[in-house]
Amino acid sequence: MMDDADEWKVFRSETRRAAKSHRCYECNRSIEQRETYEYATGLIDDHWFSMHTCAQCVELKRWLLVVCNGYLFGGVWEDIEQHWSEDWLYHSLAFGRIIVYMEKRKLQTLPPERVKELVDSALAALPQKVAA
Repeated sequence: MMDDADEWKVFRSETRRAAKSHRCYECNRSIEQRETYEYATGLIDDHWFSMHTCAQCVELKRWLLVVCNGYLFGGVWEDIEQHWSEDWLYHSLAFGRIIVYMEKRKLQTLPPERVKELVDSALAALPQKVAA
């Protein structure tokens, strides 16, 4: 998905704790007060964007960073599902669980630590040539 994407002219990202509720740019769930989330802002195609990403979706982005060296904001779920459906190299019990949780819209209800464990397990199960 990233191959045809434009590059950011200016970009900044940081982890924050929510003082008010926000919508996750990836899964559209409500990020509630006191939850940790990623705030990213930047300039691309002469437009400023600001995105809030819940801790669970941040973990999915981490998987894409390892496997694809990046991700597109707003396309993380689609990209994860595409990897599952198009290439058996990514199939593992942990990655399969991530997919099932996503399909049932339950990934967002898992504690971020559990999603991190699943992503860690999915990354550990990757063939060496993919994870490198």
